[in-house]
Amino acid sequence: ILYAFDAASGEVLWEGRLPARAYANPMTFETRDGRQLVVIATGEREGAALLAFGL
Repeated sequence: ILYAFDAASGEVLWEGRLPARAYANPMTFETRDGRQLVVIATGEREGAALLAFGL
């Protein structure tokens, strides 16, 4: 499970289930149109996936 926390209060703002074990740290970035995304790599070999979640 991937969690998003409020930096000030520590409250869980969002949680999402991953299809497999995470094999990397999540990365966040902003798109050209101002959307923020969180990306994380999961699984291995044929089951590997790169997931992106919009915030």
